[in-house]
Amino acid sequence: MPKFLINELNGVQAVMRTDHAKLFAKTIKAGGDPVRSGVKTFTFCPDEKFGKDGNHLIYTGTISDLQRLIFLGEHRLEDNHEDSGWNGFVPFAEGIEKGTFGRERMKAELAHRTSVHDVLEAFFNRIAVI
Repeated sequence: MPKFLINELNGVQAVMRTDHAKLFAKTIKAGGDPVRSGVKTFTFCPDEKFGKDGNHLIYTGTISDLQRLIFLGEHRLEDNHEDSGWNGFVPFAEGIEKGTFGRERMKAELAHRTSVHDVLEAFFNRIAVI
């Protein structure tokens, strides 16, 4: 099962697979954009925040959802560390997605949103096919 790294800022928890952390580092070193390279950063907010202000459209889920994903997939979750390759960036923790810091930064932040398809693939190595 994949191992995941976690980082927290302002109550938001960001989670990334270790293989994506390596891709993150490689992409940054080459001057590229990790999101365009397929790097997925999953974001989880406190349960009480999820249903407010359209947050369900921004975050991957709640912190309780994260706990269930880790438990059901029997994954290992560890704190992000310097040599992981990921700089520990936590999307949606500072209000950038609301346009507070300008439209371009908002668009860049919103590019970090993830889908159910992304969750199934990352946490369960399954592709969502109907």
